[in-house]
Amino acid sequence: MTRLPTPKAVIFDLDGTLVDSAGDIAQALNEAVAPRVGGGMFSDSDVKQMIGGGSMVLIRKALDARGATLADAAWRATLDDFMSSYRAVSALGRGLYPGAIELLTALRARGIRTALCTNKPAPVTTIAAQALGLTPHLDFIIGANEQIPKKPAGDMVRACCDAVGIAPAYTIMVGDSSADRGAAAAAGCACIMVDFGYSKVPVADLYPDAIVSHLSDILGIIGLSR
Repeated sequence: MTRLPTPKAVIFDLDGTLVDSAGDIAQALNEAVAPRVGGGMFSDSDVKQMIGGGSMVLIRKALDARGATLADAAWRATLDDFMSSYRAVSALGRGLYPGAIELLTALRARGIRTALCTNKPAPVTTIAAQALGLTPHLDFIIGANEQIPKKPAGDMVRACCDAVGIAPAYTIMVGDSSADRGAAAAAGCACIMVDFGYSKVPVADLYPDAIVSHLSDILGIIGLSR
């Protein structure tokens, strides 16, 4: 097993890292996008290939998959409907990966700061984190907003480090995608990647500092017992 120095903070991605949200996102797409473009419903498998760049990128990929375009007014209406559905399904609190709460609890019990850093829109992130029971176990939460560049830029990760008062050199980013790997590198953090998420390529090809197949494995990698 790869061993990394015990960090002072751990930052987590959300979709594909702490939660399998593909089903919820597919439901929102099917309620807001599919009726406008035809071509059948989007499956969870379809959605897993689209996740990672935020809601607007997701909808553009969905439209591209159906060979569809929308005029400006229809685009805005589609985005509004999608966000409404997305908020509703995120409030259901579904799909948390095994070991997520236990890992966060163990980290904070040892004085390690925890944060959530996701390209999911900030209002939806707040709803999802609360519904999933994550909020009480996190020192800081940041979702996508217009004031800060999304991952793979390092700005959101650095914002987490600033918020919890820990320098990037003493922080580990945990994620599942090239956006997470890129953001960690840009911010100067070590990176652990999960191999069960939504990466479009094998995570080994992204050369993270460590790879895990279960969230509970992270404790051993950073020198802590379960």
